[in-house]
Amino acid sequence: MEILDFKHPSLRTKANLVINFDDNLKKEIFELEKFLRRRKDLKSVSAPVVGISKKIIIISKRMLKKKTKDLHILINPKITSTTFEIEAVEDTCELFPFIKEHIVRHKGIHLWYQDLNGEKHTIELKGVISRIVQHETDHLEGILLIDRIPENIRKKYTDQIRLYPEEVIRR
Repeated sequence: MEILDFKHPSLRTKANLVINFDDNLKKEIFELEKFLRRRKDLKSVSAPVVGISKKIIIISKRMLKKKTKDLHILINPKITSTTFEIEAVEDTCELFPFIKEHIVRHKGIHLWYQDLNGEKHTIELKGVISRIVQHETDHLEGILLIDRIPENIRKKYTDQIRLYPEEVIRR
């Protein structure tokens, strides 16, 4: 399992809802968790970034506090509301390792999601974990980090994006 090249067309499509909470889903979750453990530099991963077009987010357990310890696996997550307060915080993405920019995100969100058994949950998130979920939810909707950067700043990356080497796309 590897991260797709940012030019891969599937990254621009909305991921599919998970309908079957079966052994195949558990295998995919296991592989995503294994990938995240292997990549200690990552805080989280969404399934589409590694070529699985399903609404799944895995958050590294080291990012979670006591209150959010059960948030490790998010299936079919949906941000149901956001705070009015926003902040611009530096964000990066493995799809664009050469980009590190301030991205405007909501300070807090209300999140609806399902767990590995299909049970439904809601939770209020703030701070770093809120920003992580917003970033990964973007991937589930076909939105990339570059889309969140204002046009005048995005222009400085035009050459790097154009010249970024084509990688073999591994699934």
